[in-house]
Amino acid sequence: NEYWNSHVRFDKLTTEHNRSMGNSSVDLILINTVIPFLFFYGKYRKVDAFTDEALNLIEKISSENNVIIRNMEKLGFSSKNALHSQALLYLKINYCDKKQCLKCKIGTKILRK
Repeated sequence: NEYWNSHVRFDKLTTEHNRSMGNSSVDLILINTVIPFLFFYGKYRKVDAFTDEALNLIEKISSENNVIIRNMEKLGFSSKNALHSQALLYLKINYCDKKQCLKCKIGTKILRK
């Protein structure tokens, strides 16, 4: 619709420019919506081809580039693809943020040093 070429919000005019999505936006939509849906649909229907395809897709997508992943990489954790970056995000949210270091193998390894 032409309206959205000159608007970001309703009734607020902005300069007109191309509103196409970049590759990173497409990747984030795949990572956060399409792939989880495909995976859980496969689990629900007991169709291994869907769950396998979801895992294949997430392994082909580049690692996310955000502050959390960059900080984890500074600590020495590599993130080769989106599957790895999702795992690092999971660990941070469920262990680091909750100060559950002793329940995490990585946390206990770091603390032993």
